[in-house]
Amino acid sequence: MKTLFITILVYIDLLVCDLNGATEGLATILSGRPIHPKVFNMIICFISDTESPVVTAVNLNAVLKNRNQFDYEKVHTDGERVVFNDPDGIGVLNYKLVSRKNDSFRIVYRENGGGSLTTLRYITFRIESRKIVVNGESVAIKNLIVSDVGVKADYNEAESKK
Repeated sequence: MKTLFITILVYIDLLVCDLNGATEGLATILSGRPIHPKVFNMIICFISDTESPVVTAVNLNAVLKNRNQFDYEKVHTDGERVVFNDPDGIGVLNYKLVSRKNDSFRIVYRENGGGSLTTLRYITFRIESRKIVVNGESVAIKNLIVSDVGVKADYNEAESKK
């Protein structure tokens, strides 16, 4: 059963993810750091909820500075994936860039809370620089702006259809 899940994951990767080194393009946006996978976790709702996306814009400057919620010491790359392992060592969040067209990025985001269910979503976004006022001062920030959230799928469902 476990081998079948791994086979399905590899098959889906080969089928839909032609990266050509595109993940590196994401790293240049944040001064050499990838976007933290928890950013995409905030966009997608809980599997028990019905409405997504929950968050449609994220201040990436704050993500880089906020160490409690976005601990970059727990983020690493695994091939073309950017991975965040849950501090408890049970769950994992990761994403992989599928395509880039001009200033639009499309990723496949995966989440597993430690059990047998792995969810998969496609998220398309762009990065915009803009100014906002913080404590009376104009501050330039980089915003991740969601433009599309794709089909929800899970690997248990994919297995039952084979």
